[in-house]
Amino acid sequence: MARLAAPLLPPGPRRLLSDELHALHRRGGWPSVRELARALGNGVASSSRIHDAFTKSRLPAWGLVEVVVGDLARRVPGGVAAEQEVVRFHVLWDAAAAGVFPGPASPLEDAERAAADGDHLEAVRLGSQALVESGLDSDAHQSLTLRNRIAQWQGKSGDARGAAVAFADLVRDWTRVQGADHSDSLEARESLGLWRGDAGDAQGAVVVLEHLIEDRTRILGPEHLDTLKARRHCAHWRGEAGDAQDAAAAFGDLVRDFARVQGRDHPDTLNARQELATWRGHAGDARGAAEAFADLIDHQILIQGADHPDSLDARESYAHWLGEAGDLAAALDVLEKLLTDRTRIQGAEHPGTLLTGENIAQWRGEAGDAETAVKELDRLVQVRARIQGPDHPDTLDARDQLAAWRGHAGDAKGAAEAFADAVERRGRVQGIGHRDTLEARDSWAHWMGAAGDVQTAVNTLRELVRDQTRVQGPDHPDTLEAREGLAIWREHGGDALGAVSLLTELVQDRTRIQGPDHPDTVASEELLSRWSHSAGDR
Repeated sequence: MARLAAPLLPPGPRRLLSDELHALHRRGGWPSVRELARALGNGVASSSRIHDAFTKSRLPAWGLVEVVVGDLARRVPGGVAAEQEVVRFHVLWDAAAAGVFPGPASPLEDAERAAADGDHLEAVRLGSQALVESGLDSDAHQSLTLRNRIAQWQGKSGDARGAAVAFADLVRDWTRVQGADHSDSLEARESLGLWRGDAGDAQGAVVVLEHLIEDRTRILGPEHLDTLKARRHCAHWRGEAGDAQDAAAAFGDLVRDFARVQGRDHPDTLNARQELATWRGHAGDARGAAEAFADLIDHQILIQGADHPDSLDARESYAHWLGEAGDLAAALDVLEKLLTDRTRIQGAEHPGTLLTGENIAQWRGEAGDAETAVKELDRLVQVRARIQGPDHPDTLDARDQLAAWRGHAGDAKGAAEAFADAVERRGRVQGIGHRDTLEARDSWAHWMGAAGDVQTAVNTLRELVRDQTRVQGPDHPDTLEAREGLAIWREHGGDALGAVSLLTELVQDRTRIQGPDHPDTVASEELLSRWSHSAGDR
């Protein structure tokens, strides 16, 4: 699914044509420009021309509008005939053509071009310039629309917190200007929820999206695509908030509902199947997740093609769950072939290609070759920093992986120093309460202990458990993991009885929250059994 940004246009025939084209794109399921180009056939229209038809202020050629409208109309379940839509759009296009005059590129067009090229920081700068130069009233629809776009670019540049703040302001302003039930107000609330989640507040995202589902169900109906979309986002963030089983159950319902409303071959249905498989894995069934992705890949390639980004992402997830299920050789085989394909399709320095390289390094490390993992991750961190910036979340993730594998390669002190830097950097960029910052503190404590400073590890984990309980809740998987780490380092520090007491409580809570058969529960029980026998022998 690929929603495209509409151009900033004054009221009139050209804007009406743009609005109707975007509305048809939404009703057709938001197919990507690549998918549309493939559907139209080789040589009919390139993906860049189709992208410009949706996002540029200049009037697209009628021949392009005609074929795109015809394809989109055929994608709308129960919609009007394609021929009728083409006739309707020709009337709109003719009215727009009567008043169009060519002109130089505006700062906004330059901003859109920068965003299309992936330079979202530059898009924010140029978009902000366009907003200032427009002279528009702050409550004007165009002004609010441009602020919406700038906020999205801000989030995509890596500043999720800034995007969440911007959308909180936009929700207030859209609601005041257009009313709480207007589609623009509802869309802004959805974006607010998503960027809150990306900023580390998964539970806050769930709260926003649950209220949005209630309102969209009331206004649009339970089976409207926007209602289903909000349900999909809410289910995802429920999982990120720690309830993988609930997320899997919610996506099971969504697969059924998307298939009934849009068809089993629609990208939304396939996307819901991806999420279902993912949360099934997080709920403890790695083998089942891998099998589900294997089935899904075959279906996606049949429907969307082997080179479609969703097909590539599904192969990435398939490899992940193969590795989690213990089949490291198969995971590496899938990833190495995927790396070749991503390089050919997306380029050697595309974020997706870099991610595949990082995952290959991870599983090579898991297979016993920590030194190769360190060498490859060091290279990839430098590429990420150059392309995306040193503080981009993707760069920070790669740096954390590098630090961990340095520790596994024998340099525990170096790993601890790297994670100390990560805690500071993430706290500054993402906030001290962000999930990634909390995870960096967990890793720092672990490697401090491994480097010999057990007391610092214990003290850090005790504080971390307190903070995670406050921020993420006592039942979140990360909180449970930190409690296990605290027990482990207390045991290493010589407090065997205290460690057994902590782990006994943890096993009870894991059994209640995750179930007796979850891998984490089983692992904690096995550790408790070993410690109990050791304590009894002393």
